[in-house]
Amino acid sequence: MIEIVDVKKSFGEQKVLRGVNLTISKGKTTVILGQSGCGKSVLLKVILRLLPLDEGKIIIDGEDTSDYSEREMMPIRRRIGMLFQGAALFDSMTVWENVAYPLLEHGKTDDFDEIDRRVMELLEFVGMEDAANKLPGELSGGMKKRVALARALVTNPDFIFYDEPTTGLDPITASRINQLIRRTQKKYHTTSVVVTHDMVSAMTVGDYFAFLHDGKIAFAGTREQLLSSEVPQLREFLAEAVPREYLERFLGAKR
Repeated sequence: MIEIVDVKKSFGEQKVLRGVNLTISKGKTTVILGQSGCGKSVLLKVILRLLPLDEGKIIIDGEDTSDYSEREMMPIRRRIGMLFQGAALFDSMTVWENVAYPLLEHGKTDDFDEIDRRVMELLEFVGMEDAANKLPGELSGGMKKRVALARALVTNPDFIFYDEPTTGLDPITASRINQLIRRTQKKYHTTSVVVTHDMVSAMTVGDYFAFLHDGKIAFAGTREQLLSSEVPQLREFLAEAVPREYLERFLGAKR
């Protein structure tokens, strides 16, 4: 479980997070929604301490990491797999080398056969086993995301963060990524956080939802509570972001 308590983050005079309070439930997928540029990705980076927080607390499984040094954060980060928006693969490494990198970097094992078994197991899971010897430049955007997910899973993390996992993908490829996120959660029982403004993706993968607006969580709850919410800013966001067929499918909600 991750507890985010009154977290604030500014860049100069620009206040991005103005007191975020949110609990990420263990073993479930929490989707953080909001307009582009509202601070969703910043929140993920603050949890990972890739960005320092200005005020507040980040508590991970009862451990207050708010004042942790870079060295103290390393064991925490090893428990978190991250799927970056642009996949962030190493261009000069093959697919196999990209997925194996966390195991080699963190010295989890020096048994090459064990590393190879783990890498190929995950490449098969994401449907990329035939691309093990290819370079990222030979892959499509959706293929890169699948390889990045395999890399995020290779160390058996307790948590996985997905930053805009379907951005830039065509609808068919985005649907495949969404289904893969669901399969990942069910098979590995990870606690997942998905940041997105794509409501089709959110509806497909989410168990719980939080809506970030004006630097604060304006809503948090289930899908049913989301679609019946009377929070004005959330209703406006849903009216713009949710396709009609999804509103009709989930609870018969109407625009």
